Amino acid sequence: MNKLDLLNKQLKSPLFWLIVLIVLDLIFYARLSTVFFGYDDFDYITLSNKILVGEHSEVILSNSGHRFFYNWINVIWLFLFSKNEHFWALTSLFSTIGTLVLLYHFTRKVFGDFTSILVMFFFNFNYYTFFFASKVYPDTLLCFLGFLSFYLLWFRKTPVLIALALFCGLLTKMLIVFIGPIFIYFFIIDLKKKENTLLWKQFIVSFGVLLAVYLLAYYHFTGDLLGRFTTFNDTRYLTKCSYDVMPI
Repeated sequence: MNKLDLLNKQLKSPLFWLIVLIVLDLIFYARLSTVFFGYDDFDYITLSNKILVGEHSEVILSNSGHRFFYNWINVIWLFLFSKNEHFWALTSLFSTIGTLVLLYHFTRKVFGDFTSILVMFFFNFNYYTFFFASKVYPDTLLCFLGFLSFYLLWFRKTPVLIALALFCGLLTKMLIVFIGPIFIYFFIIDLKKKENTLLWKQFIVSFGVLLAVYLLAYYHFTGDLLGRFTTFNDTRYLTKCSYDVMPI
């Protein structure tokens, strides 16, 4: 095989482009990113810092404080790099790369190599991918966990892992509920075909147990079983962009 044939083979390989895109993401984060933080970024950093110094009681007073999984991951970066803000958004960087890797595996198995390359490029060079990859926002982690739960469900992987991925998404941001219709769709399809019944039973039990622990923990620490929703209701935006006053 000559060099031209070898190059042509590499250019058609999704793995080759996955590596290239990951390297570009790392370079972007390390060199090109402005590391510009806004109000929300510093809000999350402040909350994670309160956890780090032991001020846990103040964390759940704000809506963002209830995003425990995301905030606790950020505690790691604050502990390791507290004086260097350039590392504070590592959760977003790793989540973006993680989603890219999942897209690589999923699209290659389901659609083929060429589609896999196109999808990876579309995702990686989307404006919002670049924007959020260097910000202290939970959205990139939510995207990763949401797609991970879908990926595991599509290939009918271990139901406990599906429930755990979904639950971590719940602990990251409540918007994970928007993936619900996908789960309902697959549940109905399997129900009609009378397939994967054991998987769904194990998933429902696993997620039910995790959700019960979640709600009981709120009741134990706050005296309110639905404390998460109470805080959200009390801290919602009182403007025309509030979800509760907008049409469906």
